[in-house]
Amino acid sequence: MTKVTCIRDERGNKYSYHVTFNGHANYSEHGKDIVCAGMSVLMMTAINMLADVGEIEKAIVMDKKKGIIETHFIADKDNVEIATIYKYLVIGARAVKSHYPEHIEISIG
Repeated sequence: MTKVTCIRDERGNKYSYHVTFNGHANYSEHGKDIVCAGMSVLMMTAINMLADVGEIEKAIVMDKKKGIIETHFIADKDNVEIATIYKYLVIGARAVKSHYPEHIEISIG
């Protein structure tokens, strides 16, 4: 099961965002798991969007064996692009969960 954690904390005039996809979905065997692949594409697209926007602090942690992709980014509260990318991750994870509920667990805080 993939555990998705999405957290947005307030830090003065900024938001700190932390998103983790942890674990393999185990929908199918390694290399054929469409749920894992979908979640990976979701996160990597968001990370590429963050890189494209620029001017933010971000960190990326990846461990393919354990199935972990994690990102942390900080942005001004009024940065609509960053808020939209975060919302994209939350909505995307919920959409995958709606189709494969036994393979995705979501915690949003």
